[in-house]
Amino acid sequence: MTPSESGSNAPLVPANRIEDDRRCTSIREAVKFAKANNLLGVMFEATLLSKVPSLVDSVKQSGLLMTTFGHAIVPDADAHMTGGVLKCACAVGRSS
Repeated sequence: MTPSESGSNAPLVPANRIEDDRRCTSIREAVKFAKANNLLGVMFEATLLSKVPSLVDSVKQSGLLMTTFGHAIVPDADAHMTGGVLKCACAVGRSS
């Protein structure tokens, strides 16, 4: 039974769930997976990236687009999702 069927607002994923997929717990593994599968980019929660800027540099050096979500802001991200809306930080109109 889903939360909507039971009338509950409980989350679909329990808070005490342990994630065993390395792509979800490791930025390095997520980047390796994206590159190996010819994906355009990766999306990460912004808090860790804002605290450790070297992670941003390593993702960008991989050649992937990097989008973020969450309350923190990562200035070098290609896009950021807030309230379900993805806003691109495109270089349109910028001169090199």
